Amino acid sequence: MSNAAVIVTLGNSSQESDLARRRVAGRELICHTLDQARAAKGLGSVFVASADVAIAEIAWREGVRVELHAGARELGSIPAYLREKAIDRVVVLDALMPLRSPEQIAQAVEMLDRPGVSRVQSARAVQGEVWRSKGARTSLLGAKGLEDGARFEATPSIVALKRRSTSTGKTVLLPSPDALSAFRVDSYDALDVAESIVYARQRSAMRPLLRRVRLLVLDFDGVMTNNLVMVMQDGSEGVLCNRSDGLGIGMLKSAGLGVAVLSAETNPVVARRCEKLAIECVQGVKDKLAGLKRLLEMKGVDAGEVAYVGNDVNDVPCMDHVTAHGGVAIGVADAHPAVRAHVQGVTRLPGGYGAVREVVDWFLQVRQDSAGAAHA
Repeated sequence: MSNAAVIVTLGNSSQESDLARRRVAGRELICHTLDQARAAKGLGSVFVASADVAIAEIAWREGVRVELHAGARELGSIPAYLREKAIDRVVVLDALMPLRSPEQIAQAVEMLDRPGVSRVQSARAVQGEVWRSKGARTSLLGAKGLEDGARFEATPSIVALKRRSTSTGKTVLLPSPDALSAFRVDSYDALDVAESIVYARQRSAMRPLLRRVRLLVLDFDGVMTNNLVMVMQDGSEGVLCNRSDGLGIGMLKSAGLGVAVLSAETNPVVARRCEKLAIECVQGVKDKLAGLKRLLEMKGVDAGEVAYVGNDVNDVPCMDHVTAHGGVAIGVADAHPAVRAHVQGVTRLPGGYGAVREVVDWFLQVRQDSAGAAHA
């Protein structure tokens, strides 16, 4: 029995395709749905059905199958599409809904296996209107039809279908656990709202992990710099660093947290910057994971007590090592897309433009909150 997730932009408007390509918390909006589908239990494969080449390019970059099949974007054509692709069950996910959970998707698959059920449709309790931004009052979702005695409103968040025609069985509703799960980015203003919520959830999930950290390990190029290098006429190199990052590092040290730099490059500018900040510097390590392990052994710090901040694929082994032991992996806003699946947090600011200071502020806020709770 094959189960698959098909990610679509419902409707054919160019605005919806454009919204799906816009970034929310450092990733294209459609990528949040890709992450949800890949994390959901019970799905054997994930692919994107779209006639938009730009959407297809994002999916290919993410390693997801693409079906350039415009008909698959319409729910009414899905049963025939399933017969064509020999898929038994499919979960259709609206690409513009970044706040649903993998658990919701898995629940839809489970409900579809119940006797007599041929379709599962997500729904939300009808609770009037919400404030979106700048006093503009609007409904959370456009009306999609009322069901169950007008107590629930069907949403496009999740639609699970069996291969046979949907008329042969009953449709059951899958209530959203909260209003945010049914939030759809249907306008450009809503992008900012979604980003704020994603970042707030991210910080909340990281708080227990940040409390355990004793050592902050930073990549240099692309984290403490903007990843650009100035090559002088005599062949020497220079970089630009952010003064607010330096101030933040000093504040973090004063709060009792260790800070170190781990760099694959061998460059005098790395050593000079670390000397000025009075922090540990390990550079010229082609195997960054081996370098990290040596650093932790020397400092007497467990990997689960480390927060690692990086920006590129050579940081991934260090990130995975830290998170496997209960530590924290963080990517800067302009990190390589392949890094995103290996981090628990992403900064709003890019490397070299205050990303380190942003991370420092997370730690200081957590410590301040913990101190306040202890005196309450």
